[in-house]
Amino acid sequence: MKTETTKKTDVIAVNRDIYTAIDSVDLQDLLTDSAERGTTFVKMFTNTVPAMRKTNNPFFDNIIKSSQTVCMVGFDYENVVNNARAKEAFAMAVDYFAEQLDISKKEAKKYIESLLPKANSKVRDFQAKPRVWGNHINSILIDHTNKAGQYNVYIQVWVLHSQKPVYKYADNGKALEGKELDSMKSFLSKRSSNAGHQGLEKEVVIRDYNIGNIDKIHLNKQKYSIK
Repeated sequence: MKTETTKKTDVIAVNRDIYTAIDSVDLQDLLTDSAERGTTFVKMFTNTVPAMRKTNNPFFDNIIKSSQTVCMVGFDYENVVNNARAKEAFAMAVDYFAEQLDISKKEAKKYIESLLPKANSKVRDFQAKPRVWGNHINSILIDHTNKAGQYNVYIQVWVLHSQKPVYKYADNGKALEGKELDSMKSFLSKRSSNAGHQGLEKEVVIRDYNIGNIDKIHLNKQKYSIK
């Protein structure tokens, strides 16, 4: 449900870009509107606390990860993975038949296309498992109350491209560089790939971001700064 409010809209400049200042409730309303319209691209600027090992870690609880990510929102996860499976299978089949039949890839492509949709249906059978936490508010937003009773709202995104993140000290904002950065990275928790479960060589990367960690967002041709 949308929150009906009337308030002054602030406009700020960030590196020559003009941003409209909004709060997290405004952002939820905008994303709810976007979910009703379907799939769209967003660019997010986020500040998150990276998962790290605690033992003998001098950086623990004092690192902020600043990221810029181009994403898709409002998508159907099963459709995204099944489309990727079909694309990968098609590419592998082209290479295989071109070699085995000693024909060009163009000819192999036409041959495989003659087998569709029967062949395609065999790789489009991915079914997503139920979420282990949180509930979908809509196709973009997820809410969750943790064991401590804290309620948060998350945005589910399909990550298309991420720029190299910047790691900073939380207490003074100084960016880590060189050997200091390498040392900190050795404590970062390794994220396992979901490609095997998806039946893919290249993972379809799905992430959930706490709305409170979004600093700025580009959405539906508008730029917003989250207060």
